[in-house]
Amino acid sequence: MHLYVTARGETLQLERFMNDLSAIYLPFKYHPDEPPGRVQLAVRRVELLEIVFPEEHRTLVLNTVAPNPPKGHKHELLTMMFRKAVGAEGFEDRIVRSPHIHRPFVDVTAVGIRKDDYVCRKCNKHYGMKELCCDVPTVENL
Repeated sequence: MHLYVTARGETLQLERFMNDLSAIYLPFKYHPDEPPGRVQLAVRRVELLEIVFPEEHRTLVLNTVAPNPPKGHKHELLTMMFRKAVGAEGFEDRIVRSPHIHRPFVDVTAVGIRKDDYVCRKCNKHYGMKELCCDVPTVENL
């Protein structure tokens, strides 16, 4: 069976939790004619990562992370749900995988990408990275 849960907390505590779960061995009957053996509880991560970087390094970051497109209809549906939840859009960038990141047995799937969006604390106006607002210091008001 497969149990899917979400866990949130300090990194060291989450690692300890996962290690403690991985230390559990359960009785399991491999063959009806033999006595039961033991099987280790398998804990596998399924993570949604948010990678934050300057927009001018988009190509470098995408080539370094090298996400694969979703595989199949159910996988695409799940990534669309994640994309909508975080306010991202799909992207069609050409990816050239960088040899600098070692990732055997790691499947990285593209969910989406979004530009930075800021909200001014004083006037509650939304603005992009290149725009200035009333609480952003400028050379004139320093």
